[in-house]
Amino acid sequence: WAIVVVTILSNLLLYAIDNTIVAIVQPVIIREFGHVQDLPWVSVGFLMSGTATALLSGKLYGAFNAKYLYIINSVLFLVGSAVSGAAPNLPTMIIGRVIGGVGGTGMYLGALTLISVYTTPKETSAYMGYLALVWGLGSVIGPLIGGAFAASSATWRWGFYINVVVVGVCIFFYCLQLPSYNPQPSTSVRARVKVIDWFGSALSIGSLAVGIIAINFCGTRYDWSSGSATALIVVSFVTLTLFFLQQYFNIFTTKDSRLLPLDLLWNKDIAVCFICQVLVAFIVPVPLYFIPLFFEFGKGDSAIRAAVKMLPLIVAWVTSSAIRGHLMPRTKFYQLWYVAGSGLNIVAGVLLSRIGLSTPERFIFVLDIVSGIGTGCFGQAGFAVAQRLVPKKLVHKAISLMLIAQLSGTTLGLAVGGSIFQNSFDSNA
Repeated sequence: WAIVVVTILSNLLLYAIDNTIVAIVQPVIIREFGHVQDLPWVSVGFLMSGTATALLSGKLYGAFNAKYLYIINSVLFLVGSAVSGAAPNLPTMIIGRVIGGVGGTGMYLGALTLISVYTTPKETSAYMGYLALVWGLGSVIGPLIGGAFAASSATWRWGFYINVVVVGVCIFFYCLQLPSYNPQPSTSVRARVKVIDWFGSALSIGSLAVGIIAINFCGTRYDWSSGSATALIVVSFVTLTLFFLQQYFNIFTTKDSRLLPLDLLWNKDIAVCFICQVLVAFIVPVPLYFIPLFFEFGKGDSAIRAAVKMLPLIVAWVTSSAIRGHLMPRTKFYQLWYVAGSGLNIVAGVLLSRIGLSTPERFIFVLDIVSGIGTGCFGQAGFAVAQRLVPKKLVHKAISLMLIAQLSGTTLGLAVGGSIFQNSFDSNA
């Protein structure tokens, strides 16, 4: 079990790193491939494919053997990384990122599912702390690793090739050591395939994909008054409306088989948990992505030096996540963690919004620590809390719901933060 946990955490670490590694290597990629207008797709493609397929992945984990699904998604992540690393041009790299996003999200869901079904409720919260720790560590060291590879003779391509090596070794151990979990052992494969909400899956993937494109490109790449922006917004709204209507009225599906767990969202505690996870995920990536840009553009630091200056945030985030994972099961009111995390992030956010070129760096480092501690208090707490609130047979639904909340919040946070940054940058250029 120890080997299994270590390999699962290793895969999760790589997936988290892949979410942020391109933040630093983008200038290098553009110098090699050109097509600067298509650069946002390198990060958006990864996020878009993962978010769009999360609901379907969660449903599959509730119907088929989790071990085999986890291995399949690991292979997809490996293939996506290999394609991105070996890409001869930008379009090929974007295809690799899309494949990697699907596999990475599937791995993440699989890790959460396997941990939840093979641990007690008390142990689950502790393991979720480890997952949050690894996720936070991977997210914040991604730019550092990307910068290190880009500045070395290995080149930026090894930022992706390293996934192939490590995940390939992990897959070998999964085949030998990963325990099987079949949620419906007495049901035939054909019957399980038939109950999957394929129509809802198509609507959800289409609506989320177009919606994420609209959020990221409207106001930046496309002017709000342009036909492209209008088309994206209209198509996103229409397909999302159709998806919710299809789910609510169970069109071409049943209440038990529908993709969106509306029965969970009618639960007040789950609904609040979902909203909190969206809001938490909204603010988490902002300091992670934009404080390094302050050091690079404002202070003239190199990519690696800017990444190193994020160490106070990294250490605080990882430490706080580990402590929360151990203490949350021992506290009766998990709401306290959300209150503490929110308070610390409000203080850090307000003060960070006031920094300038003359602000002492030690003051910025202190604010990074405050922000990191606050983020660790509630960064992934929603996953552990949601699993407490549902019976075991609904755990996969709760996990996929929280993942949708996390990915949606992250997408919104990066889109809003990026839009503010670009408009401020243009006005001061």
